[in-house]
Amino acid sequence: MRYSILFTVLELASGIWAQNTTEKFCGYTAVNGLTSQRNNQKCGPLLDDAFIPYNAYFMGTITLALTGNADRCKQQLYPMENYTVGIGGMKVTGNSSFSRSSYDTNPFYFWFKYQENKNISAGFLSSTDYFVTESQWWTLQSAKRGDGFDISGNYTGKLAPYSNVYNNPADGCWKVNIYNHIVSPDLTSSTKNWWTISGRLTPTMVNITIQQTIQGPNDNRQATFDFVGTPFAGKPGKGALLVTSESTPTTDLALKGVATTGNANGTTSSGSSSTNNTGSSTKKSDGIILGPSHFQGFAICASILVLLASAFAL
Repeated sequence: MRYSILFTVLELASGIWAQNTTEKFCGYTAVNGLTSQRNNQKCGPLLDDAFIPYNAYFMGTITLALTGNADRCKQQLYPMENYTVGIGGMKVTGNSSFSRSSYDTNPFYFWFKYQENKNISAGFLSSTDYFVTESQWWTLQSAKRGDGFDISGNYTGKLAPYSNVYNNPADGCWKVNIYNHIVSPDLTSSTKNWWTISGRLTPTMVNITIQQTIQGPNDNRQATFDFVGTPFAGKPGKGALLVTSESTPTTDLALKGVATTGNANGTTSSGSSSTNNTGSSTKKSDGIILGPSHFQGFAICASILVLLASAFAL
C-alpha cells in the first residue's frame, strides 16, 4: 500500500515537472488518481485562456454544507468569502469564428476559480481545451426567464483531473477527499453518487448550487456548494458584464485584436489581458490573474502532500 501511494506521488510529481519544463505542455498526460486513466493535454495556444477577458466575473461567498444522516452525522456549514465565479458565452461578439464549439457543446460556460481557506477548497470548470481526451465535464441547460436564465445540469465527466476539485474537513461521516477531485457519477452500485448544478443567472446577481448526492443502504448525504455573487466588473468599462437578452447567456465585451482564425495567437484585449502563444495569461485583468488551465498545479501539489502524509503514516 505504501509503495502504491509513493508510486502515485512520483507520477504526479513527474507531471508537474513535465508542465514546468515543456514549453507548450505538448504530449503531457494527466492521471486521474481514482482510475489511473489519462487525459492528454493540448499542444499550443488555448482558446480557453484567450476567452478569459470576455467572461463575466462575479464575486461573493461560496458555502459548503455537509448534510444528511442527521441521526448520526454532524451537519456542517463552511463559508468562504471573496470567491470568484466566471460565466461565459460560447462565442464572443465581433467574431463568430472565436468559439468554444470545437470542444464544448453547452449553451454557456462556467468557471469556479480554485480557491481555499483553512476549512475547504473548491474549483469547478465546465470545460477547457487544455485537455483533449475529454474536454467537457458538465452537461448544462439554460432556460430564459424574465431578466435572466434558470440553469441546470449534471456532471458527466470521467477524466477531469485537477479541473473539478474540492475538499472538506473529515469527521465520522465525511472523509477527506484524498485525490481532491470529483469522482465520476455512479448510478449502478449499491452506493450511488452524482453531481448536479442549478441556479439563476442575471446581470446583477448569480446564485449557483453545485451538489453531490450519495445514496446507499442506510446512507443519504449531500455535499452542497452554494455561491451567491455580484458583478466583479462593477460598472461598464471595468470588464465584461453578463448579457441575458439573447437566447443563451453571453457577455457584452466585443472582441478586439483577434485573428479571424479564432485561435489564441496574438489575442489581446484593451485594458484586460493578453494571451501569448503558450496559452498563459500575461497581464492582470482586474484581479483575475490565472486561467482555468493554471490552477491544475495547485491541486496537484495538494494531492501530493496528502498522499505523502498517507504513505508515511502507514
